[in-house]
Amino acid sequence: MKFITVMAFVLLSVGCKATTKTSTAAATTNESVPNKLSWSCKEMFGSSKELVRLDAYPDEYMGKVYFDGEYESAYYRKEGLKRYWHFGEDGKHQIQLKPNGEAYYHDFSDAAEGESVTSELTLECDRN
Repeated sequence: MKFITVMAFVLLSVGCKATTKTSTAAATTNESVPNKLSWSCKEMFGSSKELVRLDAYPDEYMGKVYFDGEYESAYYRKEGLKRYWHFGEDGKHQIQLKPNGEAYYHDFSDAAEGESVTSELTLECDRN
């Protein structure tokens, strides 16, 4: 029942409070996880080096956002052809992935409820 409450809470665009930062040393092993989806993302028009990695576990509506040697747990969802990762305090950070591989990072930390924000980072992602 707690999971359903959290899901309804997130679906109302309020966000998810669960956030975890952990070293990626153990998390980057090539373990086989059923139904795991993964994308490697680099800055659009920038370096060819991976900047962000996105993992999704669609059956569980969960994901991970890897950045700078750490990861944050995320709420993952798919709407139509777009995919979303909500993470950070109250789920106020979001990465939106379009079907063509373009991804956009949005920070809603200082936004009023219902306020739109512009993307702070544009990424080019390839599915692993």
